[in-house]
Amino acid sequence: MNRDRARKYLLESLNAIPGIPSKIGQFLASHDTPIDSRSLSSGLPVSAVREMIQNLHPELYSDLLELDPKPITASIGQVHQAVLRTGERVVIKIQLPGVKEEIENQLEFLFQSARWSPAAQFGLDREAYRTYFLEKLNQETNYILEAQHQIHFRKIWASFPHIVIPIVYEKYLHPKILVQSDEPSLSLSEVKGLSEDQKQACAIQITSYMLRSLFLQGCIHGDLQQQNWGYRVLEDQWILYDFGSTLYLNQNQITALRSLLILEKNPLKTLELWVQLGFDREKLGPILPELQELTSILMAPFSQTELWRPKEGKVGEQIGSLLGQNKWWFRTAGPPWFLALMRTVYLAVQCLEQLDVAIPLKAQYEELLGPIDLSLKLFSSFDSQVSRSFLHVVVLENEEEKIQICMPVHAVDRLEQLIPDDSRIKIEALGYDLYSIKLKVQASGYCAQVLFEARMDQKLYKIWIS
Repeated sequence: MNRDRARKYLLESLNAIPGIPSKIGQFLASHDTPIDSRSLSSGLPVSAVREMIQNLHPELYSDLLELDPKPITASIGQVHQAVLRTGERVVIKIQLPGVKEEIENQLEFLFQSARWSPAAQFGLDREAYRTYFLEKLNQETNYILEAQHQIHFRKIWASFPHIVIPIVYEKYLHPKILVQSDEPSLSLSEVKGLSEDQKQACAIQITSYMLRSLFLQGCIHGDLQQQNWGYRVLEDQWILYDFGSTLYLNQNQITALRSLLILEKNPLKTLELWVQLGFDREKLGPILPELQELTSILMAPFSQTELWRPKEGKVGEQIGSLLGQNKWWFRTAGPPWFLALMRTVYLAVQCLEQLDVAIPLKAQYEELLGPIDLSLKLFSSFDSQVSRSFLHVVVLENEEEKIQICMPVHAVDRLEQLIPDDSRIKIEALGYDLYSIKLKVQASGYCAQVLFEARMDQKLYKIWIS
């Protein structure tokens, strides 16, 4: 069962990586048997789930009144509806034992196989992708981190009545158990059976969420598969589930994305914007003559004055026709996070295609952010300001400076990884939430500030931005 779940997770999570999807198919075809859908839908028996809850979280076990024996399967675990002794209806997600290790084993094989993919001929940085997706796996298999993402998203969307994020029951936090409020909704297949007006209302909520996330908030649900969202007709509400995979854009990246919508005729300006997003300048060189048209294809839904019909868009075909095999230069030039972003956008578009309704996307964008007439001077000014900012880390022991590090300010995006595990645990025990500190810095646009000063034993940690 764990092997099938691991393979399903890889199929769902890695299809953004250039050169990997075909190898996934070869790998699944050449190892053992095809994925057994029955093993994915049956899951663990409810008696085993109860036993796991009792062993992992005795308090939750004692507070549990009812547990639905029929599981709702997740990629690396399973979900059960439940009732607490307080009468509250909740959903409990529990991670299956051993599934993380199985995914890691198969992930290593897949990245080794990528050396024979077409992308390898165009300089795919396999190690960068391997590191990124291993970190992503570690995040998705730690339900405390997932809960933190969900709590953060709920705060962001608290003032938007049409977007619903389930409540996390923080008293039951555990790395392998997540308890949240039960938020019933219609699935995509059920929404497809509604009237045209109701389907369009649902589609508008999806695009409204995506626009605000991409171009304003920079906090993006990273896995918008159809099972991870639902819709309520009467309330006109879109409900988001499963926050194991999330993406965060800094203000510089948001500004670059918005600036790409200008569709400047100067390809060098467009090149600089893609580089600002983390693309490799040298790899974009061979497609520089086509880069402006490529950007126009990608941004076309935002610029067309007529209603947008996702089902009529043939972006992949247009890019293939424009670039041919040179499309691999663009695919391999991008950083791993960008392709993960494209994956969640692609999943959202797939859902919109199934609804098959016309969407006023440009009008939605301009209602949110104003006319698409951003000045590249704004981008250049902001980029210059951020490029002159630095993250400083100083460690004093007995008032003597032992460590002094100065890094580009975007190193704060890896704040949790910069501090050794033993020190990080002690710092967080003092009440400093590194994850929240990082989000605050990103939201501020990386302006000058003190992140924290923490004294532990005889050491004093100072971290600030100048």
